[in-house]
Amino acid sequence: MSTPTQQATPVTVSIDEREGDLCINGTHSPLDAPGMDAQREQAVSRLRLLARLQRTAFTVTISGSGDTTMLDIDRQGVVTDTTPVEETPADTAIQETAPDDDTDDLLDAIADTAAPTGADAPAVRPEAATRRFGRRRVIVAFIAAGTLLLTAAGVLASRWYVSGRHDAAFTSCQRASKDLAASRNALRRSLTDSAAASRIDTGQVRDPATVTALRQARSQADLGGAPECATRMDTAQLTALAGKLTALAATADGRSSAIGVAADAVVASRDAKALADAKTSLANAVKAAQGTLDSSHGKVADNATRVKLQQAIDAANKVLDDKGVKTAKRYQDAQSSLAGPVKGVNDSVAAKAAADKTAADKAAADAAAAQAQAPSSSGSSSSSPSKRRSQTSGSGSSSSGSSTRRGTSGSTGSGSSGSSGGAPSWSVPGAGSDEGNIGGSDPGL
Repeated sequence: MSTPTQQATPVTVSIDEREGDLCINGTHSPLDAPGMDAQREQAVSRLRLLARLQRTAFTVTISGSGDTTMLDIDRQGVVTDTTPVEETPADTAIQETAPDDDTDDLLDAIADTAAPTGADAPAVRPEAATRRFGRRRVIVAFIAAGTLLLTAAGVLASRWYVSGRHDAAFTSCQRASKDLAASRNALRRSLTDSAAASRIDTGQVRDPATVTALRQARSQADLGGAPECATRMDTAQLTALAGKLTALAATADGRSSAIGVAADAVVASRDAKALADAKTSLANAVKAAQGTLDSSHGKVADNATRVKLQQAIDAANKVLDDKGVKTAKRYQDAQSSLAGPVKGVNDSVAAKAAADKTAADKAAADAAAAQAQAPSSSGSSSSSPSKRRSQTSGSGSSSSGSSTRRGTSGSTGSGSSGSSGGAPSWSVPGAGSDEGNIGGSDPGL
């Protein structure tokens, strides 16, 4: 005898582009398939499985985007679309029916206990058939209980899956936020490290474009603010925010690297100019030192100073010819080594000039002293002839020896004051007389 047909369990399904919902007797289960069609198939697939496992029929109402679909799912998982349509009743699908659980169990028990045909068939024992039917009912009860447990586990697993996706998205968002913070710190360090290079102006570098590039890179260091991850956000929002934070971190890393490269370029350009300037300065110093060496030939008090200067010039030229010089200090040291020898040569030239002047002044002083002594001796020897000329005249003349010399030189000085236009009262000295030597002791006159 069969039992009454079991009532179908009503099920409501709500589908949405982002996430759907499956509700059975007040128990909700999310549908996380992407898209409404995929969620519809996911809901029907779950209900067909439950119908076969639980031997339960379902009346399903699926709603979404303004459309409603009605389905019947029997205990074998057969799906029938019962959505009303405006057609003749003849076109309506005929629902299939199936015997209930009690009928199936009874029929199976009867079939198992039925006697086989033939002469050797054993006798039928109704008690065995009854016991077998009872065992089958126990097995069916256990299967039903297991099905319920599996269903509950499936619902819990689905919820755990959704929660796990949210937790994973939140963790990913937090990790991206930490990465962005680290990138911002690196960017700030790049600004600090490049501060000294940013103070170098275009006049200090070989390529002024490097200074412009550094200033532009530093001006782009500000990334602005960024939102924070929050547990109230759904999975999609957290995933989108994590992507945005990751992109900002990459931008910060790129700008930090650009600042470092630009700062290094400025420093390298400055060093290149300093190296070139130092080399030019050394070349000019060598040229000047060579001029000092050439002009001091034969004019130094100590020739060893010129030897030292020549050695310093040779060493400086070697530095100029060296292609491996990488720092300006090498040229500066070589230039500094020229200063001492150049000063030594100049000091030696000055010492010799001073000695020569001292010797010349002494010679001139000696000559002047000799000339000063010669007139005094010749003056004393020429005074006797004058007296003789005065005595010879016998006229009581008042003329002195000096008036006699003026007359020798052709002057018309008068004789004695007592003469009255006669011949002069003095006689011309004869040849070989000392009186004719005008000028005293100067043999050049």
